[in-house]
Amino acid sequence: MVVWQRFGNDIRIGTVVEQEKGSDGWLKYRIEWHKDELYEESTGWKQRLRNQTWQKIWYRSDEVLPLNVDHINSKILAHQSKYGSNYD
Repeated sequence: MVVWQRFGNDIRIGTVVEQEKGSDGWLKYRIEWHKDELYEESTGWKQRLRNQTWQKIWYRSDEVLPLNVDHINSKILAHQSKYGSNYD
């Protein structure tokens, strides 16, 4: 399953590679994020500032949303057919 999460003015997109139900009852996902440099830079800066290592591995199901890639692609193609490849 492909999921997304808002991070500041960016959108993180990733693939769920594992899921489990936690002892708290929440469905949790382990996600492989794609082209996630902005998030990694930001968390790296925080880690250096705080002098501690931290990496989030599991995300509760309410922290990410499913992404229908075909639906998004159709919207991008509709935009391109009307306005060309200019995204400004």
